[in-house]
Amino acid sequence: MSEIYLKTSEDILGYKNKERKEWISEKTWALIMERKLLKSKTNQATGEQQERMKDLYNSKEKEVKKNAKADKKAYIDKIAEEAENASKVGDMRKLYNITKQLSGRVNTNSTHIKDKDAFQVLPGHALLLLYSDNSPEQGYPTPR
Repeated sequence: MSEIYLKTSEDILGYKNKERKEWISEKTWALIMERKLLKSKTNQATGEQQERMKDLYNSKEKEVKKNAKADKKAYIDKIAEEAENASKVGDMRKLYNITKQLSGRVNTNSTHIKDKDAFQVLPGHALLLLYSDNSPEQGYPTPR
Protein backbone atom coordinates (compact mmCIF):
# COMPACT_ATOMS: atom_id res chain seq x y z
CA MET A 1 0.00 0.00 0.00
CA SER A 2 2.77 2.46 0.91
CA GLU A 3 4.56 1.62 -2.35
CA ILE A 4 1.51 2.77 -4.27
CA TYR A 5 1.49 6.10 -2.43
CA LEU A 6 5.23 6.57 -3.02
CA LYS A 7 4.97 5.73 -6.73
CA THR A 8 1.97 8.01 -7.23
CA SER A 9 3.55 10.91 -5.36
CA GLU A 10 6.78 10.53 -7.36
CA ASP A 11 4.83 10.58 -10.62
CA ILE A 12 2.63 13.54 -9.71
CA LEU A 13 4.84 15.68 -7.50
CA GLY A 14 8.32 14.58 -8.50
CA TYR A 15 11.37 15.12 -6.35
CA LYS A 16 12.10 18.35 -4.56
CA ASN A 17 14.96 20.18 -6.24
CA LYS A 18 17.19 22.27 -4.07
CA GLU A 19 17.22 25.90 -5.04
CA ARG A 20 20.63 26.94 -6.29
CA LYS A 21 22.10 30.21 -5.18
CA GLU A 22 22.41 32.53 -8.15
CA TRP A 23 25.86 33.72 -7.14
CA ILE A 24 27.53 30.28 -7.15
CA SER A 25 29.23 29.46 -10.47
CA GLU A 26 28.99 26.15 -12.33
CA LYS A 27 32.64 25.44 -11.54
CA THR A 28 31.89 25.68 -7.83
CA TRP A 29 28.84 23.43 -8.20
CA ALA A 30 31.06 20.84 -9.91
CA LEU A 31 33.50 21.04 -6.99
CA ILE A 32 30.61 20.62 -4.55
CA MET A 33 29.51 17.45 -6.34
CA GLU A 34 33.09 16.11 -6.25
CA ARG A 35 33.26 16.87 -2.54
CA LYS A 36 29.97 15.04 -2.03
CA LEU A 37 31.34 11.95 -3.79
CA LEU A 38 34.52 12.09 -1.69
CA LYS A 39 32.39 12.23 1.45
CA SER A 40 30.49 9.08 0.50
CA LYS A 41 33.77 7.29 -0.37
CA THR A 42 35.24 8.40 2.98
CA ASN A 43 32.26 6.94 4.83
CA GLN A 44 32.66 3.62 3.02
CA ALA A 45 36.44 3.36 3.50
CA THR A 46 38.12 1.78 6.53
CA GLY A 47 41.43 2.13 8.31
CA GLU A 48 44.36 3.82 6.60
CA GLN A 49 42.40 4.34 3.39
CA GLN A 50 39.81 6.31 5.35
CA GLU A 51 42.52 8.66 6.67
CA ARG A 52 43.73 9.37 3.11
CA MET A 53 40.16 9.98 1.98
CA LYS A 54 39.62 12.41 4.87
CA ASP A 55 42.69 14.38 3.80
CA LEU A 56 41.39 14.51 0.21
CA TYR A 57 37.98 15.57 1.46
CA ASN A 58 39.45 18.34 3.62
CA SER A 59 41.47 19.72 0.71
CA LYS A 60 38.38 19.63 -1.54
CA GLU A 61 36.40 21.37 1.23
CA LYS A 62 38.94 24.20 1.34
CA GLU A 63 38.83 24.52 -2.44
CA VAL A 64 35.01 24.71 -2.44
CA LYS A 65 35.01 27.39 0.24
CA LYS A 66 37.67 29.41 -1.56
CA ASN A 67 35.76 29.30 -4.87
CA ALA A 68 32.43 30.10 -3.19
CA LYS A 69 33.97 33.10 -1.47
CA ALA A 70 35.40 34.36 -4.79
CA ASP A 71 32.04 33.79 -6.53
CA LYS A 72 30.17 35.77 -3.88
CA LYS A 73 32.66 38.63 -4.07
CA ALA A 74 32.30 38.75 -7.87
CA TYR A 75 28.50 38.69 -7.56
CA ILE A 76 28.44 41.54 -5.05
CA ASP A 77 30.86 43.57 -7.18
CA LYS A 78 28.59 43.07 -10.20
CA ILE A 79 25.50 44.16 -8.26
CA ALA A 80 27.36 47.16 -6.81
CA GLU A 81 28.30 48.19 -10.33
CA GLU A 82 24.64 47.90 -11.39
CA ALA A 83 23.67 50.10 -8.43
CA GLU A 84 26.29 52.64 -9.40
CA ASN A 85 25.00 52.73 -12.98
CA ALA A 86 21.41 53.09 -11.75
CA SER A 87 22.52 55.97 -9.55
CA LYS A 88 24.24 57.72 -12.48
CA VAL A 89 21.13 57.35 -14.65
CA GLY A 90 18.82 58.39 -11.81
CA ASP A 91 16.84 55.13 -11.68
CA MET A 92 15.91 55.30 -8.00
CA ARG A 93 13.58 52.29 -8.13
CA LYS A 94 16.34 49.98 -9.35
CA LEU A 95 18.78 51.48 -6.85
CA TYR A 96 16.31 50.94 -4.01
CA ASN A 97 15.63 47.33 -5.06
CA ILE A 98 19.35 46.55 -5.30
CA THR A 99 19.98 48.09 -1.88
CA LYS A 100 17.13 46.08 -0.39
CA GLN A 101 18.45 42.90 -2.03
CA LEU A 102 21.99 43.41 -0.72
CA SER A 103 20.89 44.30 2.79
CA GLY A 104 18.62 41.26 3.03
CA ARG A 105 15.77 43.31 4.47
CA VAL A 106 12.22 42.13 4.06
CA ASN A 107 9.16 44.28 3.57
CA THR A 108 7.70 45.23 6.95
CA ASN A 109 5.06 47.68 5.76
CA SER A 110 2.10 45.58 6.86
CA THR A 111 1.17 46.67 10.36
CA HIS A 112 -1.95 45.24 11.89
CA ILE A 113 -4.56 47.61 13.26
CA LYS A 114 -6.85 46.28 15.98
CA ASP A 115 -10.06 47.64 17.46
CA LYS A 116 -10.94 47.89 21.16
CA ASP A 117 -11.77 44.19 21.37
CA ALA A 118 -8.39 43.20 19.88
CA PHE A 119 -9.84 42.12 16.54
CA GLN A 120 -7.90 42.89 13.40
CA VAL A 121 -9.34 45.68 11.28
CA LEU A 122 -9.03 45.92 7.52
CA PRO A 123 -6.94 48.92 6.33
CA GLY A 124 -9.83 50.72 4.59
CA HIS A 125 -12.03 50.56 7.68
CA ALA A 126 -9.35 51.62 10.14
CA LEU A 127 -9.87 55.37 9.79
CA LEU A 128 -13.64 55.04 9.97
CA LEU A 129 -13.29 53.03 13.14
CA LEU A 130 -10.84 55.51 14.60
CA TYR A 131 -13.13 58.49 14.03
CA SER A 132 -16.37 56.72 14.94
CA ASP A 133 -15.04 55.74 18.36
CA ASN A 134 -13.77 59.23 19.20
CA SER A 135 -16.28 61.90 20.03
CA PRO A 136 -15.69 65.68 20.37
CA GLU A 137 -16.26 65.36 24.13
CA GLN A 138 -13.07 63.30 24.37
CA GLY A 139 -11.07 66.04 22.66
CA TYR A 140 -10.61 64.24 19.35
CA PRO A 141 -11.50 65.91 16.04
CA THR A 142 -14.42 64.56 14.07
CA PRO A 143 -14.06 63.88 10.35
CA ARG A 144 -15.73 66.30 7.90
